[in-house]
Amino acid sequence: MLLVVYLSSVLDKKIYSCGFIFSSLVMTMENDEDLDYILQVISNKLRRNIIKLIAEEEPISYTKLMKETEVEDSGTFGFHIKKMKKLLKKNEFGEYMLNEKGLKAYKLVEELEERKVGEGKGRELAEKYKEVVINDRISFEFDEKFARKLYRDREKVIFTDIITLTIYPMPPEVFDSVVKEVSDCVTIYVPKELEHLLQPRINDVLAVKSYEGDKPKKAESKLSLPLDLGFLSGLVSKVLESVFSTMSKLDLTSSFDKAKKKEIYLENNVRYVDNADLEINLNKGVLEVVEGSQGYIRVWRINKEEPNIDITYSNSMIKLEGENGYFEVTIPSGKTRKLYIDLNGGVVKVKINNLSENVIELSGGYVVEDVESNEPVYSRIRIDGGVVKSDMKLFRYEGESRIEAMVNGGVYKSMLNIDKDTRLSVESDEFNGLSRVELNGKRILKEYSDDDFVESRSKLYITSELHGGMSSIEVRRESLK
Repeated sequence: MLLVVYLSSVLDKKIYSCGFIFSSLVMTMENDEDLDYILQVISNKLRRNIIKLIAEEEPISYTKLMKETEVEDSGTFGFHIKKMKKLLKKNEFGEYMLNEKGLKAYKLVEELEERKVGEGKGRELAEKYKEVVINDRISFEFDEKFARKLYRDREKVIFTDIITLTIYPMPPEVFDSVVKEVSDCVTIYVPKELEHLLQPRINDVLAVKSYEGDKPKKAESKLSLPLDLGFLSGLVSKVLESVFSTMSKLDLTSSFDKAKKKEIYLENNVRYVDNADLEINLNKGVLEVVEGSQGYIRVWRINKEEPNIDITYSNSMIKLEGENGYFEVTIPSGKTRKLYIDLNGGVVKVKINNLSENVIELSGGYVVEDVESNEPVYSRIRIDGGVVKSDMKLFRYEGESRIEAMVNGGVYKSMLNIDKDTRLSVESDEFNGLSRVELNGKRILKEYSDDDFVESRSKLYITSELHGGMSSIEVRRESLK
């Protein structure tokens, strides 16, 4: 008996004909929940590609999966892996494999691609937008400013694992264009005029509360106890100061101390060419990058698992992928100008001078960097979870340096030392979370610019976006030698 199933796109909320014919494989499903879950997973093209990659190359690491699916945003990739966790299992090295349900999903994906019913069926709607995942929050406030930014950047947002999600009034066409899915939330506050657009997009939400006006009247407004608002404001201020004080004392060296080098696993020279870019992908383990007289790498075991190291050379790029181990990479002084770090777990410590470009993408773990430069620097930090502690000393230089930070969850702590002649421009947006920017110990406005910034020959631009977590940027301007 053949069963024709038409899938409803969970993420796009538009009905389209997948038009694939299930064979007797469907009848082997233990229950309808298994079938519903698998259909939900494979309704997304990226997740189908992940299933096929694991089936064809298993076992396969998280880093390699992300690389081969060409997903740049680690938060988005992690969201989809979480969505399909009931189809996956890991071996002793942490690599992904398909479990029994995963193998059934793979066979259904094969049928989806091989059997198409009618013209155009089995074709997923074109994804014109990049996905942005906001997750793991106690609360999140989604306002029109953030929505319009997503609209301008051609991005769609997925909200998941949030206790309280507050949606503020905005034009219905903007909301409809940028919100893709809302799932696993406890309470959602939504304007009454947007509720009909929200309902088709929600999944596993405990309560949806509509409201009228500019903002919802939440439970705390019904407290009968008289509150001294001045005292409350002072208490909040003290709490924030305590949080940032703790951040200022953040020291991650203990994370390195805990990883004991048990035995040497690999010791080898690394070939470098002038101005080579270095890309580091670490799934778990510890990695140190330092400068020395020649290129070198040492790898130690730190537990029972065997370290996994892969080094790829090209004319202008060295790629290093590591898992399970303590990796020590020595770079010849002045050889590397661009450094890219993609960390999904573990610890990375970098001490290097005169980088022209520094990119860190973090979805878990710790990064500690110590950078000095007497030339313009471009630094881009994106944190979807974990901690980045950055100390940068920028000597007198001519030109423009840029520091760009986006925090979607986790902690960003930055200390910037600049020369007295360097002029500063700051643009900081706080959509959710706790943030501050200081210049010589004093808080500065979210939009700040030195009076003589435009005429200056030495400029530093700082842009910061906070969508969750904490961010602290301290700038010290003094005479540097």
